[in-house]
Amino acid sequence: MNSDAELDGTRSDHSIQPPATTPARPRGRRRSPDIEPKVIQAAIDLYAREGWRGFTFDAVAREAGVGKPAIYRRWESPAHLLVSACETLRTPRARACGSFEADLRDYALQFLQYYSSPGQALLVRQLELDRRKDPDLAAVFNRQFLHPRQDSARDLAHRAVSNGDISDVRDAHAAVELLLGAIAAHWTYANDAHRDRLHADFPAHVDRLLRIITSGTN
Repeated sequence: MNSDAELDGTRSDHSIQPPATTPARPRGRRRSPDIEPKVIQAAIDLYAREGWRGFTFDAVAREAGVGKPAIYRRWESPAHLLVSACETLRTPRARACGSFEADLRDYALQFLQYYSSPGQALLVRQLELDRRKDPDLAAVFNRQFLHPRQDSARDLAHRAVSNGDISDVRDAHAAVELLLGAIAAHWTYANDAHRDRLHADFPAHVDRLLRIITSGTN
């Protein structure tokens, strides 16, 4: 594959230098700092909407409103671009907040931001289906989304038992699964017209879920 320098029209051979009295002129096209964020966002939106089948450099270029050569200069393949886009997404992670219920609430509210960006939630869903088609997609799905959720569930459960909030680690794991499943269903099956209201009501909804879930683990 051609290097960025070759595609930009520059050369790494410095054997020919301009005369000392002639100011050196920059060669090639200077990269715009605005292009990469535009392409990354376009990649997220396009993949979330179309999946792997519709994810091409041509389609991303149209979505971003940039020239296709600008994409070729930065990413080796559509898979490479999608991996780069996924690595910009924030994945909720469990944190220690003093009790199992507080830990769960904090973790759940991180999903407020996660689901407030429809492209991110849809991208993860598409990636879960497409990861079987490409090892790079599988690797980024595992690294960015699957492993953090597994690690968070383990940390929440073991901290709950260690703190004496729950006696059986299996009950703690089940509580985490119930919470995340209920949150996902809350957003997945919501009418698009009601998403703004759901976003505003989300903290109260989380509190209701926690009352129900934790009442069964005490």
